[in-house]
Amino acid sequence: MSPRTKHRPPSIAPAERGAELLQLAHAAAHDLNAPLRKISAFGDLLKGRMKDKLDSVEADYLERILVAAADAAKIVSDLMTLSRIAHEAYPLETVDLNAVLAGAKADLTSEIAGSGARIEAGRLPALKGNALLLHTLLSNLLSNAVKFRRPGQAPLVRIDSRLEGDSFALAVADEGIGFEPGYAEKIFQPFMRLNAPVLYKGNGLGLAIARAAAERLGGSLAAASEPGRGAVFTLRLPASALAR
Repeated sequence: MSPRTKHRPPSIAPAERGAELLQLAHAAAHDLNAPLRKISAFGDLLKGRMKDKLDSVEADYLERILVAAADAAKIVSDLMTLSRIAHEAYPLETVDLNAVLAGAKADLTSEIAGSGARIEAGRLPALKGNALLLHTLLSNLLSNAVKFRRPGQAPLVRIDSRLEGDSFALAVADEGIGFEPGYAEKIFQPFMRLNAPVLYKGNGLGLAIARAAAERLGGSLAAASEPGRGAVFTLRLPASALAR
């Protein structure tokens, strides 16, 4: 090895599909960050200075501006995440799925507490993959399961893993509102939303991010559902991904 040649640890190769589009999205999202931060910052300053001088209508208008800016900032953040998943280098490492699940649940502490959700999981194995990609995938799947619950019913999410021939499967199942089977592929498209935003908040990027993470791990992510009967999202990886 040449003295100038540095040893590089194994990593997960980026996908080529849609590279130019994702690079454009990343650049646009990056440029939108600054003006959105200014809208939020000056909006908060105005709210603080004028809180005793605004009437109820004016206060409502200002609050709507701040909420819209926060929603736009979340879209920008998610677009940048989608782009990073496609292009950044991710080291290949041994990952404890139990630790990843614990971290994903911690990310959703307020959502889980507010909905009364229960998340049940048996002992999960270790995988040869990447902790950040697996965390991103599980966080988005859990968020989706908690969000799309039936009215008046606390969410119940079950997570299990199994070997299926020459593949490893990790399933996240919920008892939520479900969706028509014909949408099982469409829901992974960026900005695809099956329900009115007024009922279920979101920007339609979570499942696109989850699938992108699954594909960077060398696997696939599929969904199965029926209206009113919940949904099951299944990550499949080669059996060789199991750390032995």
